Amino acid sequence: MSLIISFEVGGTLIDYSYFNHVWERVIPQLYSKDTSLPFKIAKEDVLKEYDRIGTNDIRWYLPEYWFQRFNLDGDPSEVFKLYRTMSYTTEP
Repeated sequence: MSLIISFEVGGTLIDYSYFNHVWERVIPQLYSKDTSLPFKIAKEDVLKEYDRIGTNDIRWYLPEYWFQRFNLDGDPSEVFKLYRTMSYTTEP
């Protein structure tokens, strides 16, 4: 039998600016690039979808789900690793 312990790390182990940057800027940028939508519209679409799923749904916390949902290229874990040590902002 396996025991899995999970906890939400946003703001606990990592700075919220990192968390917000990836979810509110990087993912919308990737979506914008893949759909040719302007960033502002892509971001609105992505944030609406986040709200539609909601934080009570486990999918909200799974980068793999969002990459699949938005049909994004790349490996979510590599995207998160790339921005882990960078300076970031959620502003466009």
